[in-house]
Amino acid sequence: MEVSHQRLLRLAIASDFVSIVVPSAGLSGVSVFISDARNRGDSAARAAVAGVLQYPFSIHGFLVHSGIVPLCLSGVPIGVGLKLPLPFTWY
Repeated sequence: MEVSHQRLLRLAIASDFVSIVVPSAGLSGVSVFISDARNRGDSAARAAVAGVLQYPFSIHGFLVHSGIVPLCLSGVPIGVGLKLPLPFTWY
């Protein structure tokens, strides 16, 4: 399966979008990979594996680039010293 990086990037973004719009444990975006593979005449099983493998890398990229993982690894207790306004009050 020869696919350009640009096409894979577009598929990954489309997959993330579908996973957000149609929540089903985050794996509804795999249908984007399967549909694209069928349209090109490639194996749908290989596309499904690629879609499933793309999902954890997408989450990992979000956590690392958003600063959540570096903050956790720094040893700073999360929530200590933060004075954030709460939208509601617990009773």
